[in-house]
Amino acid sequence: MLSTFLLSPPVRVYAFRLLLLADIAAVVALELGVAVPYTEDTTLALVTFVEIFVHHVLVLFKLPFVIPACLDLFVLAGEIGMATYLVVLSSLSPPLTPLLVLLLVTAAFRVATIRKSKAAFLRQPFDFFGGCADVYPRYSLLTIFLNRSLTRPLVRGESIFILFARPRIRDIFHHSRSDECCSVYTGCCEPCWDPLVPACRCFDQLWVHG
Repeated sequence: MLSTFLLSPPVRVYAFRLLLLADIAAVVALELGVAVPYTEDTTLALVTFVEIFVHHVLVLFKLPFVIPACLDLFVLAGEIGMATYLVVLSSLSPPLTPLLVLLLVTAAFRVATIRKSKAAFLRQPFDFFGGCADVYPRYSLLTIFLNRSLTRPLVRGESIFILFARPRIRDIFHHSRSDECCSVYTGCCEPCWDPLVPACRCFDQLWVHG
């Protein structure tokens, strides 16, 4: 069961999204001084956050060179070590604890892929979905960041900015416990996803639930 969890593509994708969100949230918390006051370790933490973001996004792109899996794991181990230091030996524990947990989960994914591969450890190229079962439709770079069902344009020529904003708005409504938000979400957003429902029906449904 653990192997199934570690080698599940959807689990890896959602963990990746949570990792980026936790990283950004930690930066905002430190910059605004919401969680803890500014200390000497804050600068070190901010540099670590930037490195984590760049590292985990960069490895998803098709680069002109191959990233060894061992190098990626080594960098990840350094990030975990730095995050552990900041959590245990500094006053930055509140904004860093979720990030540390997600880094450990990510490391478990990497180790599971390395163990699954038949190639020698030092010769294995990095593969985000290495060892995972195939899924259809396959994840692309865009669908890793966004929900796959929401990356399909509702109208021809829809802007990439709308494609990015729509799932974020959907998540806000989806996770809200407010009846009002749920009614707007059900009346306006859900009909938009059905290709058989004209776009104008969205506004009609919004008035009905209002």
